[in-house]
Amino acid sequence: ISACLVGSEMCIRDRYKFYRMSKSSSEIALHLKSVFSEVYCEVTNGWVTRQISQALSAGRGNSKELLKPRIIFAADGPTGVSATALCVLKRGGSAKISMLTETSHINGLVAFLSHISKSLSRLRTAKVRKLYSHVPVHDTDLMSAYYLAGYSAEGIISTPYNALTDMVIFSKTLEASTTAKFQTH
Repeated sequence: ISACLVGSEMCIRDRYKFYRMSKSSSEIALHLKSVFSEVYCEVTNGWVTRQISQALSAGRGNSKELLKPRIIFAADGPTGVSATALCVLKRGGSAKISMLTETSHINGLVAFLSHISKSLSRLRTAKVRKLYSHVPVHDTDLMSAYYLAGYSAEGIISTPYNALTDMVIFSKTLEASTTAKFQTH
């Protein structure tokens, strides 16, 4: 029985496709707007358009960038976009991940977080050393996924976005890349 369960779990995880957004997508835009509005605060179509525009121009040397650089990752499941992650690159080598998910499949979320971590650690345009995220206290599946992906809980922010939801702060320090290790020797 356990072999069957492991096999079915692998099939579920293999059905997710993880990628960095590289072109405009109405499905991703709709997911960002609806889930961000539900989890954090109500956002407009204009806000979503700015986030996507900034993510698509990231690393292209656009001197008119007014916002901190953004990267958007998506996870497509069997029925379309099941999770998006809006990553804001901050000064000092950190990146804030706003995980927006409509799935409770913990192994799929762990795999998506691992994909994001690896992708951000390999950026050539920015050196990301620490990741952090705010997770609603009632989303136990997402909190479990962060723990399983190697993140640590740092504390709780009381109702930062709306009057109904406290957020747990999760963080993870990325290991130095192998190229950086070779350069120091």
